[in-house]
Amino acid sequence: KHRTHITMADTKGHKFTLTFGIDSAATDGFDFALGDIPIPSPPPPGNFEVRFLDRPGHPRIPGDGSYVDIRHFRSETQIDTFVVRFQTTEDAYPILFSWGAIKDCDSMFVETKKGEVLTRVNMALQTSFSLRDGGEESILMIIKYGAR
Repeated sequence: KHRTHITMADTKGHKFTLTFGIDSAATDGFDFALGDIPIPSPPPPGNFEVRFLDRPGHPRIPGDGSYVDIRHFRSETQIDTFVVRFQTTEDAYPILFSWGAIKDCDSMFVETKKGEVLTRVNMALQTSFSLRDGGEESILMIIKYGAR
């Protein structure tokens, strides 16, 4: 069992925390007993919003995402990818992403891509990063988690 919380906060005072991790009781679908439940469709662009999306090739029904994403623990060598969609208003940047100290994994990275610019942050070496701009469009954040 492992849980990590990642919080997104913008300069307008909006703040929300997502939870992700692994658990031997989890499945590839939604796991209501673990808090991994489907949520309604996202609000229109320009509104603060953050959620997990389905990972490519593994759709869950309904496919609008969740605030908790717990994956099945299979082995200590597994690597999972968590996809986060977020949006806010253009004047709410920078956005701060923060998390607690990472202890139970070999590697964890956040990757954001806007246009051709890729930013990669090692979550085991730091506990936050700031995204300076991004407009109102959604940006994907990929978290690669290697269990230990």
